[in-house]
Amino acid sequence: MVQLQAKRNIDIFPSIVDIVTREVRMVFLVQWVLTKVNTTVVTLFQAKEHHDFPPKPRNAITIYMQAKLRVWEKKTPGATYNADALKILRGKFTTTSEEKKTKYFCLAREEQEIYEERKEEFLAAHPEYSDGAVMPKMPPTPFSLFLIKNDAETYSPKARAAQREIFEALSAKKMAKFTKRALDLFSKFFDELVVYVAMNISKPFMPEHVTRANEAAKLYRKASDFKNQAHGGFISYVKEISADWTGMTWRDKVKKAGASWKALSKESQQAYHSTAKTSQKESSVPALFSPIRLDYMKKHPLFVYAFKHFEELKREQPDLSEPEMRTLILERWHALSEEDQKTYFEEGKRVKFRRAVMEAMNFQDVEEVPVLPPSSIKALYHETMTNSSMDKYTLLEKFEKLPTKKKKHLEELLKEKEESFVHEFKDFVRTATSKTLMTYMRNICRENSSDTMVDKIFSYF
Repeated sequence: MVQLQAKRNIDIFPSIVDIVTREVRMVFLVQWVLTKVNTTVVTLFQAKEHHDFPPKPRNAITIYMQAKLRVWEKKTPGATYNADALKILRGKFTTTSEEKKTKYFCLAREEQEIYEERKEEFLAAHPEYSDGAVMPKMPPTPFSLFLIKNDAETYSPKARAAQREIFEALSAKKMAKFTKRALDLFSKFFDELVVYVAMNISKPFMPEHVTRANEAAKLYRKASDFKNQAHGGFISYVKEISADWTGMTWRDKVKKAGASWKALSKESQQAYHSTAKTSQKESSVPALFSPIRLDYMKKHPLFVYAFKHFEELKREQPDLSEPEMRTLILERWHALSEEDQKTYFEEGKRVKFRRAVMEAMNFQDVEEVPVLPPSSIKALYHETMTNSSMDKYTLLEKFEKLPTKKKKHLEELLKEKEESFVHEFKDFVRTATSKTLMTYMRNICRENSSDTMVDKIFSYF
């Protein structure tokens, strides 16, 4: 691993000196470039430096260790502890009974949820740290609905843990009301998110927005004890017949079971499907039936409808804000009959529609990217003499003998190339996805010294 040499005059990220691996450095550089070229993307990387940003939540081990250290400090005032003491405490936690560990895991869970809530409040209060996206907001969990109804304390882990005990002690009937309400709100959120994606599919960072929503949904499901869509009959069949297939990956098992699945009669296949549905209905854990993935959303009939009619509705209602436009699209969608909605399901399967979506996403050809200018007038001179038959040592001698006027001309030419590169690079960053930008940076690192490249990019902005 090559140690990253940070420029002394760059104080944007003081932690740059600690970034040592190439991949981490690359992610860092992409984030830095995005902010320096004034795009609408400003990541949480910068927001976390704000003094009002909520502190990172602690895990169960950290909560345990800090609690024990506080007790120890009270018993032995003025004493200090070292890494060995922390190691001993960490070992004690692993040997603690599961019953006692539960207390600390519960507090860690509450801290995580408090962190997520306060982070959303921070971003709402500081729009300069958002990327300009008016994304639908994740709905409250069943427990959050319970807290809202009872106007309970939400920022104290212990208070929340006490409220959760009350919540979990509710009767099944009362619990079902909160669960049903939460699922209804999540269903509305998902519909809004599909419309949001369709309306903004041409934005270069839409894949990252969907990933962000998916990560938030994972936390939501974990906090709500929900799970993803239930497995269908085929997956149940694969699990059943592959129980004794050792030394095989899941993909190989699916492939092998697929052949025998096709040989089953329709009645047998339907029996597996029915059993899977019955099993899900009888389960005490509800399921969320809407995966938040871009490839899934692009096939959704609501996405097809919104994608095809958004521009038309925008012309009809030019004064509507984005949330109001989403509401209008959803109203018109739900006003359609089931038969009309099915036509959009079929439309989403057509190659012509899928091609239109890909074109709207404006994927860039990674080969059509700005070329990094030469590092010096010497390198520029060598570049201009590429067709010469002279070796590099002869070229170096010839360059040293160049008159001052010629060298000054090369300096002016290099300055023009650098200014042109900065302009092209800014345009490229504004329209490129982070994946394309990452590939571009990797290619530059392969062709140039990694540290030199970082210094050059810094020097241009």
